[in-house]
Amino acid sequence: MTCGAASGRLLADLMEGYDSVLLSAILDIPQARRLPSRPFHDLSAQEEDWYEEKSRLNAFFSTNV
Repeated sequence: MTCGAASGRLLADLMEGYDSVLLSAILDIPQARRLPSRPFHDLSAQEEDWYEEKSRLNAFFSTNV
């Protein structure tokens, strides 16, 4: 039995009102949390800072060589 078939069977049991140990175990799994956008914003800001620093260093070394 595939995972999708087992999930479908459990969904059908839930809709029909049947209870089982496996269905209870699946329903007790906590829901996934949404990932906040802040870490992605911080990463892109760090990347922009890195490119600015790189361009400043390139300009410095190209004029002082």
